[in-house]
Amino acid sequence: LNVNNINAGLLNAGDMFRTVDYNARYEYPAGSGNNLLSVAALWMGGTDDMGDLHIAAQTYRQSGSDFFSGPIIGDDSDCTDYDRFWNMDGGVVTSFLAAFNAGEITDATQIDATILAWPGQNNPHFVAIHGFELPADEKLAPFWDQNEDGVYNPLDGDYPVIDPEVAGVYADQMIWWMFNDAANEHTETGGLPIGMEVGVLAYAWSSDDYRNNATFYRYTFNYKGEQHLSDFYIGQWVDGDLGNFADDFIGCDTLRSMAYVYNADPLDGDNGTACSGGVNTYQDQVPILGVDYFRGPLDELGNELGMSSFTYSN
Repeated sequence: LNVNNINAGLLNAGDMFRTVDYNARYEYPAGSGNNLLSVAALWMGGTDDMGDLHIAAQTYRQSGSDFFSGPIIGDDSDCTDYDRFWNMDGGVVTSFLAAFNAGEITDATQIDATILAWPGQNNPHFVAIHGFELPADEKLAPFWDQNEDGVYNPLDGDYPVIDPEVAGVYADQMIWWMFNDAANEHTETGGLPIGMEVGVLAYAWSSDDYRNNATFYRYTFNYKGEQHLSDFYIGQWVDGDLGNFADDFIGCDTLRSMAYVYNADPLDGDNGTACSGGVNTYQDQVPILGVDYFRGPLDELGNELGMSSFTYSN
């Protein structure tokens, strides 16, 4: 995710902000070689009616993974089909909308391939492009459904958006992927599976305001398990490293539902040099990192749940 002043490495399971060889990649400013994060990951779990814990969580993949690419579509599913990302350029969406609204699009050959390939629900163009079919009638990557027929078809004026309930709102860059916790054993935690599908939309804007130094991640959860789970929690585990990892402090602002990471002193690193391990440091230009849980799920009464707890490990 690299459209603005952040260069964020993504992995297509429950963790993010690393490269494929697991080096830190939440680079700020982009191109500087300095990173704000080591890794972040999704944690979730709850107890069944027998009191057994069902949990899926990632940290550093020391022992394996609890998450696997793709949706839950039976024992014959091939996770390798979804071992990828779908990347959308906001400028391409803008050009498509201008052409469609002007009546200039009459067939699929006039539409950018990335828009045709977007994994929206029941996309009729998908299998010809990717060579495999999407699961029928399943809400996948978000899109604006112009004629409300439950089918993503750009020939009808459909296009990728951030929120399928809000027309015309898309980012300069949007990346979507899907994973689940049920396709194999949980070798990271050893926990019982949940049966959860998770779709993720990572997005960012290139702008002259705060959004130029921010990235956003929208999770959509689809529970397909057979157990009734109670006391269910979803959290974001974050290992924030502002350059030198050895001199960072953390805290939380309960009014903002925000966790934050800041430096212990005005100087990051040892006299402006790289700390042990060759990690680049921010020296005397140290940023502050905020992780904002700004839109949560709803409880049984329809009230939005913010950050209910915050903890740290040392």
